[in-house]
Amino acid sequence: MWTKETLLFSDTKTVKVCGNDITIRALSSGEVMKKGDDNELVFERIAASLVDPKITIEEAKKMPLDRFNALLAEITAFNSMNKEANQGN
Repeated sequence: MWTKETLLFSDTKTVKVCGNDITIRALSSGEVMKKGDDNELVFERIAASLVDPKITIEEAKKMPLDRFNALLAEITAFNSMNKEANQGN
């Protein structure tokens, strides 16, 4: 049986991004479903998902594009936000 704590618990995962370990967490439904400027939401999701190292939205905007894209791909896959992960669900 689910408890409030287990239902609200956010899983974490350590992934390699450009050869280095980064710990990300699963986003909450509110973070994924939030409405607003799609470009701004991407930076918010990056900052919200990073556990180690923790960065701000403004710092996410300063990331080199290769690292940003690699991290975004990991976050998207981990949160089942990509089309491939949602097929058959």
